[in-house]
Amino acid sequence: MSILVQPKDVENVNVGDEAYFSVQATGSETPFTYQWMRKDDIQTTFQPIEGATSEIYTFEITENDRENNVKVCCVIKDGRGASVTSDTATVKYSLWIKSQSDTEQTCDVGDDVTLTVTPAGGTGNYTCQWEIWFYQNKKWSVIADKYSWIDQIESNNSIIVHMKKDWYIDQYQFRCKVSDGVDEIYTEVISFTKK
Repeated sequence: MSILVQPKDVENVNVGDEAYFSVQATGSETPFTYQWMRKDDIQTTFQPIEGATSEIYTFEITENDRENNVKVCCVIKDGRGASVTSDTATVKYSLWIKSQSDTEQTCDVGDDVTLTVTPAGGTGNYTCQWEIWFYQNKKWSVIADKYSWIDQIESNNSIIVHMKKDWYIDQYQFRCKVSDGVDEIYTEVISFTKK
């Protein structure tokens, strides 16, 4: 017995999408039986998936799946009880925001507030461009050197906002545009209130 068709990675999927895997064995000692196995960042060894006992295995991707890097394989047995294990297949996700700073920040004049974003999925070649909204202008602008009270830290995709004046707290909002060279997404908007 040998595996004719190996399960393939599922790529560029999001929460709510269906992950589809298939496997095909060949040999004379039929019938074959199938048992799909799964592991992730929490369950670190392969364990059987209840009810996943055919050539095809599908499941709807949840937030928990995306957080924990799901991998699957299939154990196939022939009519004599000999077994073979397929290659491991991985679920690979489109660009998404794994974490970001809270959308509601509280601070006082003189405080330094660090805003961060952690992208995941996609190509892995991330660029992060922070933007600022000023109520008077009513538009988003890329943060540039003219904002002496904002420091950009490229190494960890963050900015430090120095709240030098009282009205900074009420008048500005922030967001970050994240790109992986293929897709672009935005963080949720971050606002400030005075303590």
